[in-house]
Amino acid sequence: MLPESGSLVLCAVSGGMDSMCLLHFLLKEYGNIAVAHFEHGIRGESSLADAEFVEAECARLGIPCLVGHGDVPRRVRETGESTEEAARKLRYAFLAQTAAELGAERIALAHHADDNAETLLFQLARGSASTGLGGMPPVRGSYIRPFLTTTKEELRAYAKEQGIVYCKDETNEDMRYARNRIRKRVLPELKEVNVGAVEAMSRAMAVQRRENALLDRLAKVALGEVQKDEGGASVPCAVFTAAEEALRPRMLSLLLSESGVGRKDVGAKHFEASLSLIEKGKDGSVSLPGGGFCKLEAEKLTIQRSAPALPVLPLRAGESVDWGNYTISLKKSEKNSPARDSQWALRYAMIAEELCVAPVQSGAGLQLAPSKGRRSLKRLYADAHIAADARQCLPVIYAGGEALAAEPFGVDESLRASASEEALCITIRKREKDTER
Repeated sequence: MLPESGSLVLCAVSGGMDSMCLLHFLLKEYGNIAVAHFEHGIRGESSLADAEFVEAECARLGIPCLVGHGDVPRRVRETGESTEEAARKLRYAFLAQTAAELGAERIALAHHADDNAETLLFQLARGSASTGLGGMPPVRGSYIRPFLTTTKEELRAYAKEQGIVYCKDETNEDMRYARNRIRKRVLPELKEVNVGAVEAMSRAMAVQRRENALLDRLAKVALGEVQKDEGGASVPCAVFTAAEEALRPRMLSLLLSESGVGRKDVGAKHFEASLSLIEKGKDGSVSLPGGGFCKLEAEKLTIQRSAPALPVLPLRAGESVDWGNYTISLKKSEKNSPARDSQWALRYAMIAEELCVAPVQSGAGLQLAPSKGRRSLKRLYADAHIAADARQCLPVIYAGGEALAAEPFGVDESLRASASEEALCITIRKREKDTER
C-alpha cells in the first residue's frame, strides 16, 4: 500500500480513535506523512473543538496538518442528499484537493474490518449486486486502507497499549443514521451467532472482490470496442445478446464508465430497465440519474450524457429568438387575420403575463382537441413515442409558470384564438430541416 519511494502519504484524521490509531501507526511504521482534517459544519462547537484537537496533536508530533471546512447542512438543502452522502462527497473532494496541493502519492483512510462489515450489511439491505458485496477494497487508486482487516476490538487494544488520546463523536450514537443502527443493533446480534462474524465477512468480501475482478475482465472482453464521442458511448446491441446473461450487468456498468455517466446513483431499477431494452429488442430509452440516458436505437445501445439544460428565454411580440435547434418568433395579429387558422395562435386577451420558451417542466400539461381534459406533457410525449432524451430539446411556451403550447402538439384548446379575436401568433422553425409550424 505504501510508496516504495518513501514519498508523502496524506493521512485523513477525524480525531476519533480509529484515525488517531492510523496516524500513530503510520508515523511509527512509515514516517513521511501529513494530516488532513475536514470539519463538516454539522456539530457546531464540538466539531470545531475536534479540529483544534487534531491540529494540536499534529503540532506536538511535528506533522503538517491541513484543516478544511464545509457546510454539510447547506449541501443537503441544495441537493437533497442524505447527511452521510453530502458529508462523504465534501470530505473526499477536500482530501483529493489537499493531496494534489501537497504532492501526496497516497491518501490513507482509517476504515477497519467492522466498518467494512457494516458496508456489506448495508449493501445487502439495499439489494446490491455482487459488485457491491465486495465491500470497500484495501486499495482504490490513490486511496489505501491499512486497517481494513483489523477489527474494532484490535484497534481499541492498540489505542490503550500505545496511550493514544482521541475525541468522541456524539453523532456515532445517533440512531437516525443507518450505519449507526447497523453498528449498534445488527452487528452485535451477528456476533452472538458467531463471535468471529466480522472476520468471516472480511474473508467473504475478499473472495467476492477476486471473483468480481475476474468477471469484470470477462465482461470487458465481451463488450469489445466501444465507440465514444462527446455525448457518450455506444456498442452494437448484438454484443449484449451474444454474451452470457450473468455478464450483461457488468458490461452495462463498463459502458456507463466509458460514457462518462458513471455508476454513481445508478441503481438496480435502472439496470433492470436498461437490460430489458436489450431483451425486448425494441427502440426506447431509460432515464438515468444526473440526466443521462440509456438508449436503444437502430440496433445500437448508447449511454448518453445529458446535454446542458436549455435556457428560459423571454418571447416578445415582433422579435425572434434562437432556442436549441429552433427559431421562435412572436407577433400580434389583428381580428379576422388569416393567422386564425394557425394552431399556434393564442387568444391575446387571455395572456396577462410575458411569454417565455423553456424545456418541459415537471407538472406541465395541455388540453388538446378532441380531448376533454388536460393531459400531462409527459404522457403526451410517451403516447407520441418521443424518446426521453429528446423531450428536453422540444420548446414549451409558458406564461406565469403555466404551459400554453408545446412542440409538436400545438396550443392549449382553452387558449386557441378564433378568427374574430386578436391573437399572439407563434412561428416555430426547426433550423436543421428548415420546416415551419
